Amino acid sequence: MARCSGDIRPVSYGTVGIGTTPHLSAERIFKLGAGLAVNHVPHRGAGPALNDVAGGHLDLASVALPAATELVKSGKVTGLAVTSSKRAPSLPNVPTVAEAGFAAGDDATWVALFLPVAASPALIAKIDADVNAAIEAPDVKESLEKIGFSPVGRAGGNAKDFVRTEVVKWGEVVKKLGLRVDN
Repeated sequence: MARCSGDIRPVSYGTVGIGTTPHLSAERIFKLGAGLAVNHVPHRGAGPALNDVAGGHLDLASVALPAATELVKSGKVTGLAVTSSKRAPSLPNVPTVAEAGFAAGDDATWVALFLPVAASPALIAKIDADVNAAIEAPDVKESLEKIGFSPVGRAGGNAKDFVRTEVVKWGEVVKKLGLRVDN
């Protein structure tokens, strides 16, 4: 908690927007896990949220790791915790939320490619092979990991199962907290 004029006020945190993984992760960790009153301040991107933290206008930000990595390394912001189950190789000195004393989880902002349902199996196989070849290329993999991405290929059923699991997981958080688009 931060102090303001002798009164305790809720912490305000910024995100890249309502309903994003960083928003839902923060709500799950602070409200469901720790029972803390926090105020969400949606921003139009990670840069503006992190700039508000660096400038002292906001208590903290919950953003995807790549957006914060260089700012943490440069000392412009402090990395409090990563929401993955393991420490991030790009920021090995930043603890996990579990190590920081909060409810454990494995929340990650992920990027995926989606195709129309009618896409041919040949097209899906070609894109899958090309994406996996790209993320396994040593220079690409190193560049992605350096900024905090953990590249993983998930074609076909694995990707579908992953997305379904994520929808259920975050749907439960939204329901438990009574979140709405205007939160």
